[in-house]
Amino acid sequence: MKDYYEILGIDITATQEQIKKAFRVNAVRYHPDKNSGDTEFTQKFIEVKEAFDVLIDTTLKKEYDLEYKCAFGKQDTVQNVQVKQQKQESAKKQYKTEEEFRFNPFKPFYSSYDRDQQETAQIPPQQTPWGDKLNENVDFFMFPKSIGKIIGGYSSLYKGVKAISPKQQFISVLKTLLIGIPIAFGISLVIYIIGSQGQNENSLDPFNFSLGAFFVSLTVILIFLFSIKSGENKFEHICYFIGVNGFAYYKCQDTRDNIVSKSEINFNDITDMISRSEVRKLNFEYSNTMFQFLFINTKTGKYVFEGNGVYYDKNGDPNKYGYPDYWVCKEAEKYWTVYLLDNMENVLEENGYLEFNIFSFEKNLFIPYIRIGIGFITFLKGEESVKYKFNEIKKMYTKSANLFIEHQNYEKKIFFFKSGNQDSIPLINLGNRQFFYKALELLLGYKID
Repeated sequence: MKDYYEILGIDITATQEQIKKAFRVNAVRYHPDKNSGDTEFTQKFIEVKEAFDVLIDTTLKKEYDLEYKCAFGKQDTVQNVQVKQQKQESAKKQYKTEEEFRFNPFKPFYSSYDRDQQETAQIPPQQTPWGDKLNENVDFFMFPKSIGKIIGGYSSLYKGVKAISPKQQFISVLKTLLIGIPIAFGISLVIYIIGSQGQNENSLDPFNFSLGAFFVSLTVILIFLFSIKSGENKFEHICYFIGVNGFAYYKCQDTRDNIVSKSEINFNDITDMISRSEVRKLNFEYSNTMFQFLFINTKTGKYVFEGNGVYYDKNGDPNKYGYPDYWVCKEAEKYWTVYLLDNMENVLEENGYLEFNIFSFEKNLFIPYIRIGIGFITFLKGEESVKYKFNEIKKMYTKSANLFIEHQNYEKKIFFFKSGNQDSIPLINLGNRQFFYKALELLLGYKID
């Protein structure tokens, strides 16, 4: 029999509020995003959820408590002594496992100790942020200093790769021309012959027309070949890191030491994060997907980091190595959400709620919109603010990129007439959207897929 009280770190006399708080703390501690799918910690997360589901249900708790008292009674029987010893050994093993993870720089799991460490060890990561093992020849040409323990990283540069010298560039271009000119000449000659034969006797100047077509096609082909070769010779690389307390993104050009762009962002310098994407179509066929990520400090009004561009994948999962501008932001959003989860209890104890803002892209402005506390959500409307307690919510559903919440008093009447309270959240404009989903689940018990 599993000891659910031990799993949550509470005793049998714990109140409903204490059970809920213990669940939140442990769910965040063993959250899958914090250990990259490590089986031991994922199993621990599942046990925490299992314990909560039983102890929060009054009927199931009564049934469990009867079995618990029989299995873990205080009388010092031989069996109970053995059970206590097993629990002590299990606790020691758990502690040892977490300590090994904490002090191993290459393990993705991190603890509260890691959260407090802002300095970054100058040790190359062994895996990407999404868990792929890195080639040992990957060259990280620059390292961050203050994003905490590195979870993963990626670089497009390999050791030993250098920019091509001017002399090598000249030789490379010369080879391209020596090979390309005969090919381009042959193709253009065919175009010239076909063009000459296609002209009738009444044409103004069939010779000049065909000759013009010849030189135009020759020029176009040579430019095309030259542009391809120039692209091959270009030395431009990126590397990025995702850490416990932030992320970093660098670009070098011509040489590995010539850093043309560098961004190192600590999560303590961010208050809100906005992400959005737009699928574009041409003649009803998929064309591309536009994306935008904004990391903002609403206290200073500054954009701390912005990532935007397009990718080409109609399933919404572009190649992880082909779109670094997208993936560095996507992974940063994931660990920014975990950062907010780790600080959730402190904010709740200080304010009694979590506040979420709506961002207006047109006005470039954040507006306080909702507050979520333990068992309630409030829509901020000045004096007319509306509060929904978790047991007063009639329905919660998503429709057209909006989340709708209906109060028990809400009713639809004939035609367009409605009564009661109904509110909606424009999810595209919601700051810290992923954290909002987690908070909604942990504090109100509603999960959005």
